[in-house]
Amino acid sequence: MKKALALFAGAALLCLAVPQAQAQTFTFNDNWTNWPGYDFGDTSDVHGSNPDVTQMIINTDDATGNLTTVNVVFAATTDRLTYDSLFINSYNLTANGTNWDDWDYLVHDGGKHGAGQTLDGEGNANQANVPNDGLYSVHDDYRYTTAAAYRTGNPNGIDARDLSLLDNMFTPSWDNVTHILTYDFTSQNIDVSDGFFFAYAPWCANDVMGTPEPATMLLFGTGLIGLIGIGRKRSKRS
Repeated sequence: MKKALALFAGAALLCLAVPQAQAQTFTFNDNWTNWPGYDFGDTSDVHGSNPDVTQMIINTDDATGNLTTVNVVFAATTDRLTYDSLFINSYNLTANGTNWDDWDYLVHDGGKHGAGQTLDGEGNANQANVPNDGLYSVHDDYRYTTAAAYRTGNPNGIDARDLSLLDNMFTPSWDNVTHILTYDFTSQNIDVSDGFFFAYAPWCANDVMGTPEPATMLLFGTGLIGLIGIGRKRSKRS
């Protein structure tokens, strides 16, 4: 009995001696209707039937400051609509206080959509270069691809000519039961400890979403990540 207690105590001390992984969770509700700066007078949050995005949940590693997962939550009555894109701005790469859309990374999934579904940055139909699936870094002077259905002209991705491939095997996972789209960044070493801004869009830009300003966000965890408002820093050909 004493030996068993000694072993238990030793194991407990060992657990206390080893730093335990800590995570911070940031939960954001969908408060976007159109992409900021692309208001075409559509006042409904969901235009059409799919998808209906309700939340974005971002998890980071408290010890390293690295991004671990991003969960995009859909209403239980709707489905995911590929292709779709996740936009990431890490203030560790662009100094804290940067404009919200100084995108550093893009995840594209669902392949290249059929002709006529996207426009290039100059508004020309069928001219956009939709990227293949994967995780990309974004060039400074990038062009959006934009929707040609539902919210016509709203951004739904970034032109392939303005991206550099980092991981062609990176794809999110979709759960048909929970209606949650999960991006797992645990092996990507994306540092967001100085702050971040995220956005999500399906190909039709039907229900785009971005992380909101600090006054409207729900935070879980001990740290406060500064988020900034809408602006334009880069010279975009859009």
